[in-house]
Amino acid sequence: MGMSDDDLEAALESVEGSGLVSARAGFIVEKGLVNREVASVSTSTPLGDIGLWIDDSEKGAISFGMASNAVWKMACLRLSFPHGPRSEISEVEGEWKFHGDEILVGDLQVGECVMISIRVAPVPEMIEIEVTGRVKGEPVAIVPRKALRWD
Repeated sequence: MGMSDDDLEAALESVEGSGLVSARAGFIVEKGLVNREVASVSTSTPLGDIGLWIDDSEKGAISFGMASNAVWKMACLRLSFPHGPRSEISEVEGEWKFHGDEILVGDLQVGECVMISIRVAPVPEMIEIEVTGRVKGEPVAIVPRKALRWD
């Protein structure tokens, strides 16, 4: 017996843990990422939780997620590629504004979650991420300690 969309949505909303976990679970189902890769990097801070996942290593497909624990103004995701060829963002699914290695996430409220499908080219060896913006008028950043390695 299959699950209805309402049953699936209720199950996803009941996931314990951070909003990022349930946002990623819903994203996997919505995008049909049945053959997704397991490589990921994430971090949790008082300002928010961020994560980056490889969705298709051969096509350079990744996804970024953020669950906000604060009111953010002008949040921006920056990807950097410390080893190998200089890569940049070639495609972003949806209405997100991007240029080179940055995506404007925009303003976020407490409890708000975003998930973004991204394609980078050429396929990098490693990706580091940084989210910057303003919280209570002060410049802030969330930076995971580890990079995401393409294997």
